[in-house]
Amino acid sequence: MSIEGTIVPTKPEGEKCTAEVMIAMPDGLLIQGLKMLLEARGVQVGKLCSDAKDIDKILECAPTPGILLVDTDLPNLNLVSLSKSIKGGRTKIILLGEFFHPAGLRLYQKFGVNNAVLKSDSADDLVKTILGTRNGSLYRSPRIAEAYRLANAQVETIETITLREAEVLRLIVRLYTNKQIAVILKISVKTVETHRSHILDKTGNPNLAKLTDMANCLIITAEQKPGGKREHYEYGQK
Repeated sequence: MSIEGTIVPTKPEGEKCTAEVMIAMPDGLLIQGLKMLLEARGVQVGKLCSDAKDIDKILECAPTPGILLVDTDLPNLNLVSLSKSIKGGRTKIILLGEFFHPAGLRLYQKFGVNNAVLKSDSADDLVKTILGTRNGSLYRSPRIAEAYRLANAQVETIETITLREAEVLRLIVRLYTNKQIAVILKISVKTVETHRSHILDKTGNPNLAKLTDMANCLIITAEQKPGGKREHYEYGQK
């Protein structure tokens, strides 16, 4: 969504822009631009933060219900931990990202994410997503709605990812090499390559490094299966 040029104080026809939104995104300039864009459309913007470590602080002042708009590029973001810190649906989470894997959206729902919007969606789509999420009248932009539709066919396949494959994926998104992954998990490089191939087949995404937070969700999902106990590894320095 563009934040350049003149911001015209408009809002979607028939909508009352009364939601209070907290924004968590890494770039200070962009977060201020997004704040201006939302306020120009009548959306009340509350606390801001640029690191996931500070989210708890802004949640202390959250209204009931409130909206937390979270950039998927936010440093130290872990949706599993975030969902545990938000109790009783007090705050609803909307993810803001450049890309969402369809099946990943379904997994995120299991861990407390209420909705999502693409950075390339329009400002009106963003406002409608915020208001719909807050009021319980779900709105999704056309491309997010299509992603959820595709997710119905993909989620069963994505959930066949094993615990070991999820562990490999988590290291892939941290940009570890196959050799480094092999050392950390105490397996051969050939085995890492096999796991990587299986992950690629199951996700259908050639850019596995984009599946950052999805990796955490997949690990938790795999751990809940019979025999899904995970060892703890020291990642060390790359």
